[in-house]
Amino acid sequence: MKHAVVDDERLVERGPGIWSLCEPFKLLGASFGRRMVIVSRNGLTGVFSPNQDLKRTMDTAFGESFQVDCLIAPTAFHDTYFAEAVSSYPDAKRLVSAAFPSGVDDTAEIHQSWPDAWKETLIPFAIDGMPKIQETVFFDKETSTLVVSDLFFNFDENWDLWTKTFTRMVGAFGEPRMSRLFRLCIKDKKALKKSMEPLLELPVENILPSHGKVVLGSGRSVLFGLYERV
Repeated sequence: MKHAVVDDERLVERGPGIWSLCEPFKLLGASFGRRMVIVSRNGLTGVFSPNQDLKRTMDTAFGESFQVDCLIAPTAFHDTYFAEAVSSYPDAKRLVSAAFPSGVDDTAEIHQSWPDAWKETLIPFAIDGMPKIQETVFFDKETSTLVVSDLFFNFDENWDLWTKTFTRMVGAFGEPRMSRLFRLCIKDKKALKKSMEPLLELPVENILPSHGKVVLGSGRSVLFGLYERV
């Protein structure tokens, strides 16, 4: 049987100061995985979409003295382990989507409180037209990497039979694609496309999506393909 998550059920360095870890996660029995991204830039370290047992992961990889400065929930759907991460790192800044559900104290909206140290190097871009999700994606200039949550899935023949069947059913199989589940949340397609246009100007090489395979080297062509299919 082919393995459900093919690239990083361990912490993988994706370039200087950027790592990812994809943990097992199932949706209706399909092996979606859930990728956390860690970025360290200009003296600050941020964790995007914290996974379960974040403290143990960080202590094992970097040592118990390693500091996490920011915890980031880029979309309303990525709050599952956020409260747990806050408990482990109570002094970290809590940056969340404008649609983030209540339940965690002292949060700040990403675009209103993005750290000055990151504004020129780790740049947030809002994805508009989806008020219930309000996803933000992030461009890391140093590695030409885009960090994405649910803007697209990337599943292919390397997954198990049910995952391939399920992702075909939701229109997210064979190449990087927006799922039908994601599309159902679109309320303003023009606003969505307009918000994606700045991404097409970026020199994106690699993309780290939350679900499915990472994109290496062909980031710009993937973004243009997504834009044309909106």
